[in-house]
Amino acid sequence: MDYEPIVKQFLESLGYHVEKITEDESESPDFLISDDQFSYVLELKTKFPSSEELEDRTRVLDSGEIHNIHELVINKNRLSGIIRKAGDQLRRYDDEELLRLV
Repeated sequence: MDYEPIVKQFLESLGYHVEKITEDESESPDFLISDDQFSYVLELKTKFPSSEELEDRTRVLDSGEIHNIHELVINKNRLSGIIRKAGDQLRRYDDEELLRLV
């Protein structure tokens, strides 16, 4: 599923001006976002739970309990790789005056 239009619409509903950054062969951030005071670049990453994790979450929530997710971000797991790649994409964007968001 393409989440970019959903994220763009959400940010615009909050009053931000949102521009999709044109993709080329060098991976760059997804959006340039601005308001009256600040500008940001956003790299959108998604991560979804496995079917087993979804079943566990549903079971816990259906019982009325609070479901907690504990996932370590260490240098050698998939999540850290996703975050590292997002950071690389954000660093490639030339403007130094922007706040960078993942």
